[in-house]
Formats: sequence, C-alpha cells, structure tokens
Amino acid sequence: MLDAVRAEDVFSARAVTTHRLSSMRPQSAPLQHRKAHDDMPVTGDLATLIEPLKALANPVRFQVLQWLRDPEEHFPVDPAVTDPRAVGVCVSHIQAKTGLAQSTVSAYMAVLERAGLVRSTRVGKWTHYRRDEERIALLVEEFRREVGEARTGDLLSP
Repeated sequence: MLDAVRAEDVFSARAVTTHRLSSMRPQSAPLQHRKAHDDMPVTGDLATLIEPLKALANPVRFQVLQWLRDPEEHFPVDPAVTDPRAVGVCVSHIQAKTGLAQSTVSAYMAVLERAGLVRSTRVGKWTHYRRDEERIALLVEEFRREVGEARTGDLLSP
C-alpha cells in the first residue's frame, strides 16, 4: 500500500505542513526596518566598545575574565613554572575549570583576546592568558564617557 503513494502526494503533504508551521510562527518586523537598524553607522569611539561588550555577552567568557582577576584564588599555581600575574594562567587550567572542550575554551579566549580584554603568552607548547588591566581600565573609562554614570535617582525611577 505504501508503494502506491505518489511522489506528488508526498511533496504536496510536505508543502501543506510547511505552510501550516510557517503561518504559526510570529511575524517578524519588515526586512527594511531590521536592515535600517542593523546598518546604523558606528562611530570610531563606539566601535572600540562594541567588540568587548560582545565578548562579555557570553556568560562563560565573562566568568573566565572574572576568574583571571584573581588567578591565585581560582587556578592551581606553581611558582616554579609560571607567575600567573605576569605570564598568565595556562589554557589547560581554564579548560579544566570551565569543564568545556579545549577547542571551545581556545575559541572563547581568542574572542577575549581580539576584544583586547586578555593577552596571551606562549610557554613551550602551552598558551597562558592574563587580563589586560590597562586596556580594561581604558574601556571602563570610555564606557563612562559614552554612556555616562548612573545617578541614584536614575536607578530608582521606572
């Protein structure tokens, strides 16, 4: 009985199902509205803030940056091998703490490095990462200039 099903019927049934599913989806904004928003020009000053903010939008990358603030507290330290403040924390220690695959951690660290939030140093075959405190301080200051500091009244008003 199944052999008697025609290909046109199968494709027709798929088309009806696809049409029903797509009509159930919420309608998005018109393409030109989204495009106009996405194509807004970014000034040079804002461009330097956007990449670090994108990098920190991922909770794991944000957590790693927090851990690197006090590496002795969060990672195993062997002063005979490296100084975590001067050289950084080995990527294998970061990988072990996050519990993620090495490739994922390496990709996350590359994003943080491109954003200017960490610096890397090769020690033999291992890569060590440390925060770029000077760059982070500049970004915080630039964020204050561009966005402004919150006033107490601003935080309480709806």
